[in-house]
Amino acid sequence: MSKIDFKARYFVMQNRDGRRIVVDRFDRMHRYRKMARAFVNYTQFNGFVYYKHITLTQAIESYKPNLLNNFFNKVRRYYGDIAYIWTAEIQEERLEKYNEAVLHWHVIVGFLPGTDIDSSEIARLQRYWRYGNLDIRSIKRLNLSYILKYITKSLNNSIHKVRRISMSRIPLLYRHFKSNIIKCIEWAEYNLERLFGFYRV
Repeated sequence: MSKIDFKARYFVMQNRDGRRIVVDRFDRMHRYRKMARAFVNYTQFNGFVYYKHITLTQAIESYKPNLLNNFFNKVRRYYGDIAYIWTAEIQEERLEKYNEAVLHWHVIVGFLPGTDIDSSEIARLQRYWRYGNLDIRSIKRLNLSYILKYITKSLNNSIHKVRRISMSRIPLLYRHFKSNIIKCIEWAEYNLERLFGFYRV
């Protein structure tokens, strides 16, 4: 099969059965937009008011599927309940300069009130990520467009056979618009256990 142009709207891939399938990049963007909306809605409805943008880089390419999970498990173990969404990208400058295709990740993490990340906490997070550097920036106002900017960059990267975008477990209900979520909550008479019985995680 010829080299795949992941930046094109349509491209052909082989599934596990060896059959060729046509992928519509615009359709994927629609799906990822719903994921981003779910993250924003979930954090706002559940009191995650403190956001950080964490960039995780690698000194050398050492990606394994559980690499990010180990980091998030350590963060959750220390800080308690968190919500996150991440996108993967190739370090383009490094690729052009040294011809090294090395991944890095943009992670947006929502923390509950009372979380204070000072210089000592940044050092702690750096110890959790031992594969390279960790950079942290505050996000004053989180919205959908902020997340979609990084999703679009990830989709335009020449990454293959690696998950580009993912997030913490969030009920599918939050992928809807806020007005519809409120209607669902009112329909369930504010019984969220009953409501989430209709929406798998």
